[in-house]
Amino acid sequence: MWVNRIAGVDHCRMAIDMNDAPPDTTFDEQLKNRVGEVVSKPFLPREIHFVDALPETRSMKTMRRIVRAAFLGEHPGDPSSISNPETIQPNAGTEKG
Repeated sequence: MWVNRIAGVDHCRMAIDMNDAPPDTTFDEQLKNRVGEVVSKPFLPREIHFVDALPETRSMKTMRRIVRAAFLGEHPGDPSSISNPETIQPNAGTEKG
């Protein structure tokens, strides 16, 4: 999510790239449209970023606050409950200017 001066917040999604395929803008648009159909248009992501893995707890729950903080360049807080802390840095590198 980005802070947007007009709307307040813009949505962005992180997705795990399972097949190491090169980025494809057509596929990105298909995913965005699918989110609009299934969830709703207000949740249409502005961008989709593909990463190798997301930070998770020992019970395999995605640590959304850690992903958000890494993406925005903020301090992630206490990372002691993360089972794979090596995934924080790659998520930080996905931000687009």
